[in-house]
Amino acid sequence: MIIRRAKPEEAQAIIEFYHDLIDTMKDRAVRPAWEKNVYPMLSDIREAAENGWLYIAVQEDGEIAGAVVINDRQPQGYSDVHWTVRTDAVAVVHLLASKPRLHGQGIGRKLLEQAVKAALDMNADVIRLDTLPYNIPSRHLYESFGFRYCGDLDLFYPDVGTRPFSMYEYDLRNRRKIFVSACLAGEHCRWDGGTNLVPAIKELVDSGKAIAICPEELGGLPTPRSPSECIGNRVVSSEGTDVTAEFRCGAERALWVCNNEGCKLAVLKSKSPSCGKGVIHNGLFDGGLVPGNGVTAQLLMESGVAVMTEQEWQESQTVSSASYQQSP
Repeated sequence: MIIRRAKPEEAQAIIEFYHDLIDTMKDRAVRPAWEKNVYPMLSDIREAAENGWLYIAVQEDGEIAGAVVINDRQPQGYSDVHWTVRTDAVAVVHLLASKPRLHGQGIGRKLLEQAVKAALDMNADVIRLDTLPYNIPSRHLYESFGFRYCGDLDLFYPDVGTRPFSMYEYDLRNRRKIFVSACLAGEHCRWDGGTNLVPAIKELVDSGKAIAICPEELGGLPTPRSPSECIGNRVVSSEGTDVTAEFRCGAERALWVCNNEGCKLAVLKSKSPSCGKGVIHNGLFDGGLVPGNGVTAQLLMESGVAVMTEQEWQESQTVSSASYQQSP
């Protein structure tokens, strides 16, 4: 079985999947409140497929086994819920369903995993959804997956009118990895083959909360290598070799990693011609410093990734820890 984006030309087959599900479950105690030709409609499915919001689970024989829609459209009334994550970066799950005869085979969980990936690609901080209070199997799925119950609220939907729904949210902030300079995580990738180990950053990498990358190695430079510094718009080694192309290649590949992993924060080595933020070496190889950013740091910031030096990150952790200890 594979989970993939639905194609617009599959809209008719997908609406038939939902209609079959409605017919099959109409006499069951736990059944969806959807109504054929009311919600979902063929136009809803086609719009979702055309916009890349619709994902389907497809078996080897081509049968549609499940489907889910993920976008940023919050239904009317969501603003009245006491959500625990305060943010405008919201993704919403709609129309999560699996074929009744395949219930219990983990299809819903796989579709939720796909929804998480899609929401991270949207740079969402949280996923929200609602379900009927009596739908115990769905509520168990959401809660076992990690969704937090946020109470019941009366919502209006055209297919069911106004009735209570159970509201859930899933905090994505802990699923988003931090991008860190590999030397800070203890990897021997510094120009001289050394490291700039920060134990707390290594712990992030070891626990899977961060991904360690050396942009200079990623750009094709060896370790050890001659030290390099920025001179204007170029990067030059101490031997006079222009390595600008390698530094730019490493920066572009680092950005690709950030986008692929959903990283919104990068903790980078200070003063580096690649990773430095705010202050870098002056290009004279005499230890002097000048205002500026490294090649990778600059590209990440221009692309919307928040950048901190290791000192800034450590200070932020100290402040967070002190605030926690002082809280009642």
